[in-house]
Amino acid sequence: MTNTFTLADDAPCTVELVRKIRSKITTLLKKQGELQLQIDDLLLAVSEHLANLSEHGDGLICDLYWHSDSRTFECRDNGNSIEALLKGASLLDDSEQTFELQESGMGLSLITTLFPDYRYLAADDRQPRNRLLIRLPKPRHKLAVVDDDPVFLELLKAYLEADYDLVTYGSATEALAQNLLAQVSLVIADMHMPGFNGIELRKHLLDDDQTANTPFIFLTGDESATKRQSASELQIDDYLLKPINKARLIDTIERVLLRSQRIKSRLNAQIDSRINRSLWPKGPWQIGPVQADYAYVVAERGGGDFLFHHAYEDKQRFVLGDVMGHGEQAKFFAFSMSGFITGLSAASTEATECSAFLNRLSGLLCHSELMMNTLVTLQVIDIYEDGTVEICSAGHPPPFLLAKNAAATEVDVNGPLPGMSEDAHYQSVRLQLSKDQSLMFYTDGLVEALLMKDCHTALAETLNALQQQSTQVLNAGQLATELAFENRLLDDDVSVFSVFFSCQNDDSENIS
Repeated sequence: MTNTFTLADDAPCTVELVRKIRSKITTLLKKQGELQLQIDDLLLAVSEHLANLSEHGDGLICDLYWHSDSRTFECRDNGNSIEALLKGASLLDDSEQTFELQESGMGLSLITTLFPDYRYLAADDRQPRNRLLIRLPKPRHKLAVVDDDPVFLELLKAYLEADYDLVTYGSATEALAQNLLAQVSLVIADMHMPGFNGIELRKHLLDDDQTANTPFIFLTGDESATKRQSASELQIDDYLLKPINKARLIDTIERVLLRSQRIKSRLNAQIDSRINRSLWPKGPWQIGPVQADYAYVVAERGGGDFLFHHAYEDKQRFVLGDVMGHGEQAKFFAFSMSGFITGLSAASTEATECSAFLNRLSGLLCHSELMMNTLVTLQVIDIYEDGTVEICSAGHPPPFLLAKNAAATEVDVNGPLPGMSEDAHYQSVRLQLSKDQSLMFYTDGLVEALLMKDCHTALAETLNALQQQSTQVLNAGQLATELAFENRLLDDDVSVFSVFFSCQNDDSENIS
């Protein structure tokens, strides 16, 4: 999924910009599942900063970005006088200066309070604009601690509050009455409590589908083998003896949480592997003189990549999509988006141009209550019987044109994210593939998997190197084999779709 979203490009710093950006940030971050409290804090900080730029710099323009991977907001402005915004300077190295934001009438002290990890980088020879970077704090695991000893609860608070969000209960009955245990990442409970004890609490949680798989740690001062056996029969994750050592406690918590996440990841990967097959039509396809094929690898957490295919009388249409996010939610929206596209295609009695198709799809997404809760990038690829390929893009990374004896070149095709505006207008690009040429389409999981800094340049270099090693034009299957992504732990799905001259005659039978 796209990692960086442009919120404003060379926009004048005005009050109107503040209003528009607040709306864009709210929509975008809600779709990405950010907490409302953090969204509100960011809106306040961004509003203050833009208002200050507007007030203290006539004619200022700025670029605004949201980097989803690092959860960072970035503002770049062309202000010439940064002294009014800054006080003091400390050299980090020979090439970069970081300044402390002024706490006077500029309102920037608010950013320091809300986001201590902010950075303000003054313009220099490498970066002609001042940069403010605000990173949202990392979400923390929520733990529930149940113990009838109030002094011990206070001790655990002192040990854990710096690293985790805690909810504490003085009894198992109180914990169950609050009905919050389904919302925590881990339950830590004393084994011996008056009345409804820790063992009964664990049994109750095992009987509830919402909490049966929640990791559980027992605390006890009883070292007897009988008690240990009783605990082990309740599928607990660990067993700690009192008095508790802080280092051992945190080590145990981290180990249990990591083990739980790995189990979930393996199960999700197995489920996603089966589900993913239904999101990818059966290929390859021979279309006149060219062939289309794909390869994909499901991320450990599962992602939202999909491929749609529809055969028309004079062409075959493919839609490569990438839904924002990971896990079940991304897969759900991938199914929904694929169904949305299927319905739109079935409703059309005749084939439309890919740009008209994308215009129509984007307009419908604007009014879909379901799809307005997510973000997706799309690439529509129409392949004609004469080998012509028409491409239309909605926020998706541009494909590469490969040739055996030439450098990989990026195809200049782009467009806004679908569903963000009712009047979005997309334009297509047409190419005629010749012998020893191929088109390589991909989702940005490919870039992330290659750990590239300058993604497009480095990706082009990688494709060039692989093409030089190959005796034939590079296709999706070869790329996946050469890079061996199935042997890596991926953060996002990796999907590649290729269209290449297959040296077969124009009368080849279509495989659809």
